[in-house]
Amino acid sequence: MHPCAAIRVSIMRQSTGFPPVAREDAKILILGSMPGQRSLAEQQYYAHPQNSFWPIIYRLLNSENTLDYGPKRRLLLDNHIALWDVLKTCERKGSLDADIDPRTIALNDFQSFFSRHREIQAIFFNGARAEQLFRKGALPALTRIASAPDYHRLPSTSPAHAVLGFEEKYSRWRVILDYL
Repeated sequence: MHPCAAIRVSIMRQSTGFPPVAREDAKILILGSMPGQRSLAEQQYYAHPQNSFWPIIYRLLNSENTLDYGPKRRLLLDNHIALWDVLKTCERKGSLDADIDPRTIALNDFQSFFSRHREIQAIFFNGARAEQLFRKGALPALTRIASAPDYHRLPSTSPAHAVLGFEEKYSRWRVILDYL
């Protein structure tokens, strides 16, 4: 084997997130950190087949699972759920939050978001990294939110977060129902 063949090169990639999935009547906001490579490639939130986000949402909302992204988005919108990420852009190798280069992050414009979505009662973080990024970066920059929302960290739905099984994740995500 050639000596260079054993060297694995990790390339930092610029990632740019998606606009929010939201209507003005949204009551809750679910925040991730940044879409993974599969989601970016497919231009869909939580596109990785092993991510439990959509199965949890379907079960919470007593809805049938669909593979089409349009109905997935409508399900959130019709149930007053907004979906977005804390980061607008960043560089990272792969899809893991741990690989995000903190020197490269740019936050989404939450001031504008909350000025348009005044009925948000609660923010749910899909994992610890989303919460950390929001609390350290976005929250201190907010000058005004119509009403102070409740904050809840939920277990990450990422397949990389395999510490908890589906049933335990689902059980903890049920708190969303208190706001719908």
